[in-house]
Amino acid sequence: SKQDLFDTYLPAFEALVKEAKVESVMGAYNRVYGQPACASDLLTDILRNQWGFAGHFVSDCGALSDFHLHHKVTDTAPESAALAVKHSCDVNCGAVYLHILTAIQEGLLTEDDITPCVERLMATRMKLGMFDKDCPYDAIPYAVNDCAEHRAVAQEAARRSQVLLKNDGILPLDAKAKRRVAVIGPNADAIYQQLGDYTPPLREGAGVTVLNGLRAALQNSEIRFAEGCTVC
Repeated sequence: SKQDLFDTYLPAFEALVKEAKVESVMGAYNRVYGQPACASDLLTDILRNQWGFAGHFVSDCGALSDFHLHHKVTDTAPESAALAVKHSCDVNCGAVYLHILTAIQEGLLTEDDITPCVERLMATRMKLGMFDKDCPYDAIPYAVNDCAEHRAVAQEAARRSQVLLKNDGILPLDAKAKRRVAVIGPNADAIYQQLGDYTPPLREGAGVTVLNGLRAALQNSEIRFAEGCTVC
């Protein structure tokens, strides 16, 4: 319902746009009131006009090809490209925007339709210093992305994000006590599942699974692991 949309879903995004001043917003795959999320009137009416978002909007990967392949709201890739551009989707994570020239040739788009998207993207690149003689980001080595300081921040964020729903007195576990602990589930010893989708390749030895973490913390205990089932 509209009430659920405005009371439940949009407030967090509004706060990110107005208070956090995010530079980019990503659209989803689903449809909202019959319109694909990356070509929704919500982008222009609410995100741009009501909230005053001036940054760039990017589609989720493959979301624009969904227009003609799965949602069937368009028939061709040029039509999908035109629909997204006209709803202020600036960047396509995918290949649909390779058809923008065809969309222009077919009369589906004009250069005036594209200009606002290009201007927003160029503004972002300027903010990043990409056109400066000495871009500060060029001086940052790739290794900094996985430095000890960043790992410590990530670990602290992980600690603070955990929520204990119930404790019958068993926690905290006594590392010196001898006990038998059952660890059950296909994700208990799967490092990728601790991180989630869109995770880049990890350095060797990075990350700790639930099973290995318990084994390290409870060395006096007997840890038994059962996969239980597989993950599709």
